Amino acid sequence: MRIGLSQPAASHALQRLRDMLGDPLLVRVGARMELTPRAQALRGPLAQALDQVRGLSFRTISMPCAANGAFA
Repeated sequence: MRIGLSQPAASHALQRLRDMLGDPLLVRVGARMELTPRAQALRGPLAQALDQVRGLSFRTISMPCAANGAFA
């Protein structure tokens, strides 16, 4: 899965999440990385939130100033 971030940007974003949540989120187990219990618990709610955001249609938002080309 691609997230549209460079490796350094993804690392910084992950560190911000770790700091904000007070959890490492991923831990090394042998040669693999595994989700912590807290990260596992967040998977469902985050997936639902992302689905809701993806379902928004920004094209349906009406902007009255766009109708006549004037800016407020």
